[in-house]
Amino acid sequence: AKHFGGDAASWLVMQANYDLKTLPTLQDIERVVSVREQVAA
Repeated sequence: AKHFGGDAASWLVMQANYDLKTLPTLQDIERVVSVREQVAA
């Protein structure tokens, strides 16, 4: 923020917006994570 201007709160809002836009969708997660069947403990 020091070199590019703006206050810390503005940078945090921009980061939060980016994080929300780049969250994986349920389909993305299901493609990567396989469901394992339960076994008795």
